[in-house]
Amino acid sequence: MKLQHIERTATVAWCHNRPLLAAGTLVGTMSENFDPTGTLELFQIGKRGLAEPTASVKTDEKLYKLAWSGAPGLNENQDLGLIAGGLENGVISLWNPSAILEGKEDALFTTKTKHVGAVRGLDFNPFQSSLLASGGANGEVFIWDLSTEGALTPADGNKGPGGDSEVNCVAWNRQVKHILASSYSSGVTVVWDLRAKRPALQFTDPSPHRKVSSVLWNPNSPINLFTTIDDDNNSVVHMWDLKNYLAPVETLRAHTAGVLSASISPHDHDLLLTCGRDGKLVSWDLKNPENEKKISETVGDSWKFDVQWAPTLPCIASTCSLGGQIDIVSYNDFPTPAGMPLPRPRQWLKRPASVSFAFGGQLVSVPTQKDGQPAKIEIHTVTIKDSDFLDQAKKLHSAMAEQKFVEFCDEKIQSVSERDAGIWEYLKLLFASDPRAALLNKLGFNPEKMSTEISGFLENLEKSKSDESGSDKEKSEEEPRAESEPETKEEEGGLFADSQAFDLSAIASALPKEESSTETIVEPPPKIDFRSEDPVERLVTKCLLVGNFERAVDCCFGVGRISDALVLACIGGPELLKKTQQRYLSQQKSSFMNLVSYIVKKDFSALVKAADLDDWKEVLAILVTWTEAEFPALCEMLGDRLYVEKGDSHSALLAYICATNLDKAIALWAKEEVSTNLALQRFMERAVVFAGAIQRTNPGSVLSNYYTQYAERLAGQGEVDAALTFLEPFKNEKARDISFFCLFCTLFFRNTQYTERFAGQGGCCLA
Repeated sequence: MKLQHIERTATVAWCHNRPLLAAGTLVGTMSENFDPTGTLELFQIGKRGLAEPTASVKTDEKLYKLAWSGAPGLNENQDLGLIAGGLENGVISLWNPSAILEGKEDALFTTKTKHVGAVRGLDFNPFQSSLLASGGANGEVFIWDLSTEGALTPADGNKGPGGDSEVNCVAWNRQVKHILASSYSSGVTVVWDLRAKRPALQFTDPSPHRKVSSVLWNPNSPINLFTTIDDDNNSVVHMWDLKNYLAPVETLRAHTAGVLSASISPHDHDLLLTCGRDGKLVSWDLKNPENEKKISETVGDSWKFDVQWAPTLPCIASTCSLGGQIDIVSYNDFPTPAGMPLPRPRQWLKRPASVSFAFGGQLVSVPTQKDGQPAKIEIHTVTIKDSDFLDQAKKLHSAMAEQKFVEFCDEKIQSVSERDAGIWEYLKLLFASDPRAALLNKLGFNPEKMSTEISGFLENLEKSKSDESGSDKEKSEEEPRAESEPETKEEEGGLFADSQAFDLSAIASALPKEESSTETIVEPPPKIDFRSEDPVERLVTKCLLVGNFERAVDCCFGVGRISDALVLACIGGPELLKKTQQRYLSQQKSSFMNLVSYIVKKDFSALVKAADLDDWKEVLAILVTWTEAEFPALCEMLGDRLYVEKGDSHSALLAYICATNLDKAIALWAKEEVSTNLALQRFMERAVVFAGAIQRTNPGSVLSNYYTQYAERLAGQGEVDAALTFLEPFKNEKARDISFFCLFCTLFFRNTQYTERFAGQGGCCLA
């Protein structure tokens, strides 16, 4: 599947340790401004095969071939290795890709100028990245040791048995570091032994025109290689076994025109890609029988002259065409033609290790298979345990079994941080005999304390009024006393005493002895003046005479006699009273009267929407005192505002706890990190206690995933009984989930208590 294409006519090379692709302008192309120079560009390839250009540098000539060495390079500044380019004028240029990415001007590391013609073949030694092999015109093959600036020939003289024919390709053996192969346009392929400095062997392709376009070694064997034939009448790929190189051992046929390039996947050595003049890109599975090796092919509009696998991206490859495109393709899925067998799974899809942790602190491993024989499964006991996690898990399990959630909350309040302690205090309130009264007290609004505070305020108010009236009375009596001031102190005292005694005796003698403690003074009835001089009073009186209380109230409001209007409304009936209250409240501007308005109207939803979020506790106290069935929904609304508008997840969580909304609390807790054992334990403690407080036996599908994960970790620590306890509430709901089914059954039959209980009953334990 093609993922992306890059509009370039270029030769390419892949980086060996990063997803980078180098592309150099190909010989034989010309820009619109007839620029004879070329460009070397670097592209970053994403995980989905998307290419993004990152840096570029100008080249003196256009390129036939690019090669990228392994890392590191010759010094610490070459952490991405070196890029070698074979130019049309016979020069080999070497660039530092790290310097290109950094935009440095000295990106060109060095140049080599020993070839007399175009350089078409380049390859870095996979074992020693400072060794570069090159091949070019006139049959020249050189070995460059970049660490010593020297150039060697694979044998005496710089030409091999291919004579003066052009060298199309050079390739290092993938298992023996001193073996090099070179292919010639004359059809000759030479294998060089650099230690012996002579050709180890040579063979000629049996094709009529004998033009070998490329050669590559089989990574699985040091004596197997492939040659591609650029012949429209015999477009094949030959497989050679050098034990007997008189003829190829196998021939691959799928192309209808000359084959120009081939590449074996470094991640699956049985997967071969070939491309050619027919525009085809063909994939082969080398393990299949001879007539079934081809597994897919795609056809393009123009010649494809190069194909290469990405060393760091297992399923990604690149192809270059003369139509001006570099295609990035993926081979994760292979289309299978009708009647063809399904392709084998690729090597990069296999698990890197056959090992897995099992329940109860055990480890299962499968050794590597030998000679196709089934491997023996081994089970090991792992004794490493998370003691802190197990201790806390046992306490939670005990609290669940004994329903001692209040004691569990008390312990958590004492042992956690102040912020977390607040959460546990609110969870504890859910278990109180009167949760609302407990919540009101927690918010700092205790009714008894409020009553005591008000009583004290009223007493102080009465005392201050009494003091003020007493001082006024004394002040008014000072002047007459000054006018009749007696001449001696003795006379003053006697008069005060006589006067006081006289007053008391007079009062006592004036009252009947039998009824002195019960007699009350009866005031005469108030006089009604139907012809009052006040016109408003006359109108109101007339309204009362005919029973029109509504108009009487209107008159009182009109002249600002609000208290009279409220009294009249009480007589006029509940509807008039309600209307008058709303009319009165609408005219009030004080803060506490606005609150009274919400309470009288019972419009608590509007109160929650309009309240300042800094006063969320006061709003919550109002909801506790004045609402009934709508209390949970209003608390949830308050929590939503705190989370969305203020970003206060902690206060929002407390509001959700008051609303007994487990799902929204779980959504907030799930945003915290739960990857470690202790983090998951902290999450489960809150969720389990919350679910227990609201007596929710089925916590829901979202929470069930955490329960399952928690049970797996408990089982991995050897706590099978506890793990099974957390899975039982979901056994009917998640019975169709195969992973849950396997986990439950494994724990079920490892638990002696449950096995004995269900022994002989038959059927499935999840039925």
